[in-house]
Amino acid sequence: MLRELRAGRSGHLLALQILLLCARGKTPTEIADVLLCSRTSVYRTVAAWRDGSLAAQWQPATKPTDAEPTATSRFARWVVWRVKQSPRVFGWCRVR
Repeated sequence: MLRELRAGRSGHLLALQILLLCARGKTPTEIADVLLCSRTSVYRTVAAWRDGSLAAQWQPATKPTDAEPTATSRFARWVVWRVKQSPRVFGWCRVR
């Protein structure tokens, strides 16, 4: 089960979840409990975000020439697909 959990966190998925929970005001202990990771991982991710090293890894290496963003990783393709779907697909009513 841990193998599947770690495989689902490939790329920056865990870092993204940590940053979102941190933005909501959760403590590192609460974040670690929810995401089943260590507090050290939480501290390391937040420190990397603050010094800019994490954001630099998320930037595309080159600017795409066409209007559509280039999805270079599986996670990026997943995010682009989710954004293009209507809220109804995920069980939400229309956005107002």
